[in-house]
Amino acid sequence: MLRLWLKTFGREFFAQHAGLFLFLFYLIFGAVPPGQLKGYILSLGITINSSPVALGIFILAMFLFSLKSLLFIQKLSNTPVYNFVKTSTAATKKIQLQNWFILYLFLHSPLVLFTLFVIGTGLYGHFYLSAAALTGSVILIFSSLPVLTFRTLNYTFKPTKKLILLPEIAIKKPYWTWPLYYLLKKQTLALIVCKILSFLLFKGIIWMFADNGNDIRIYLLSLLAATISHCILISMTLRFEKTSGNFINSLPVNYGYRLSSLFGFLLTLMIPELLFYSKLSGLQVINTLLGILFSAAVLLVLQMSLYFINNDAERYLKYIFILLISSIMAVITGLYFPFSILLLILGISYHRYLYKNNSLS
Repeated sequence: MLRLWLKTFGREFFAQHAGLFLFLFYLIFGAVPPGQLKGYILSLGITINSSPVALGIFILAMFLFSLKSLLFIQKLSNTPVYNFVKTSTAATKKIQLQNWFILYLFLHSPLVLFTLFVIGTGLYGHFYLSAAALTGSVILIFSSLPVLTFRTLNYTFKPTKKLILLPEIAIKKPYWTWPLYYLLKKQTLALIVCKILSFLLFKGIIWMFADNGNDIRIYLLSLLAATISHCILISMTLRFEKTSGNFINSLPVNYGYRLSSLFGFLLTLMIPELLFYSKLSGLQVINTLLGILFSAAVLLVLQMSLYFINNDAERYLKYIFILLISSIMAVITGLYFPFSILLLILGISYHRYLYKNNSLS
């Protein structure tokens, strides 16, 4: 059974997250010359151990990644293709916990190897408190994940109870706010995790290039990383539109309203990041408008690419990676404005094509 899990869950997990791993690898190690890579990795380990802020960010990133893997396993376990997982509940509790532990260890293998290196660096540099904190975090993660998965599969008969009952307020919701309400009400955890990841990516790039001064390209790269991190939310809202909002196609809604509603949703989703970007770029009107244009163009292309590939997660990662690399090159070379216009033209043109063919939902 364990071998089957490794071939199914493991293969699917790394296939769907290959783009994320490549992006993080490039973000951390891509700008370092090969001859300085060894010293850079050692310095990175010492920095994580010596700085409480860096240590906290690293531990938070570990927990976020673990949460993502837990949600991924739970999601696949509820699909018909993975019904074979439920047969594992016939095994003893010890065997189930052992198998889930090995599976999660395999899914976290890149992170575990780097964490062990950081712990070893901390012990070598006499940062015993940091090494103990990282060791405790690893123990907590890999003791919690198997137990949570075991309880999810073996105690599904127990009804869930809401600890806090919030009053339902009946208010009119414009069409463009429906995806936002869906994320807030049905995908709250995913929205929170995405916003935390977006903030960490934004601040991480700012800190990485802190010695470059007030270069608008650095702020745009930070905004790009924060924007790309919303790709999962974009995918969720598209599934919501296809399952619960497909009746919109039969309503007499003109194209201008459909397009403005889409931009309204995308820009509202990015309000915290755009405000942060505007503040860092000096609250200049031109820079702020440029950031809004750039972010809206990237999000629109992400949305339209999902329509083009029919929400195929594996192909979606490839499109994200291509968009990321091309956007980085456009920002670095200073062609971010014409690049944003090009993305908008492509996105709006395909959106218009889908509208004419009644295929927007």
